[in-house]
Amino acid sequence: SHIILPHEIVTIISEEKSEQLNEINELMEKVNNIIIGIKGILFHKASLINLDFADLKSVMSNAGLAVIGTGVGWGENRALLAVESAISSTFMTDLKHSSAQHCLINVISGSEIHPEELDHVNTIIAKILPEDVLVIMGFNIDTELNSGELMVTLVLAGLKKSKPVV
Repeated sequence: SHIILPHEIVTIISEEKSEQLNEINELMEKVNNIIIGIKGILFHKASLINLDFADLKSVMSNAGLAVIGTGVGWGENRALLAVESAISSTFMTDLKHSSAQHCLINVISGSEIHPEELDHVNTIIAKILPEDVLVIMGFNIDTELNSGELMVTLVLAGLKKSKPVV
């Protein structure tokens, strides 16, 4: 698989020369979070709900167009904030979430997590997906994250573009 940056993002960066460095830093932070999210799936130390390469492969194999988003949340509403951030990720803007055929969700916490939070993550994501979508979910605790921090990585595959390609 490849990480492909949408053309619109690269164009915005090149047009705003005065803000170019800030835009590039912001974009690189998003790419870094995605890499951390994938690392959490493939190279976890110990998971409470295990995900591995086979899960990622089953979601992405022969599924067509796929996208990944990662979001981080803190505080009382960290599950909601992390999911909303993952869904609104720059890398998910041109695709119809409701057309997804497969979904992989990985939740990483810097400290303990309550079962209601995992359920909340599932509930929020289920609202944007079709009822018959294949969903695989994993969860682990990573002491490298800040205590109270929650990261959600969302991989959607089998998508259709929301805008026609011209």
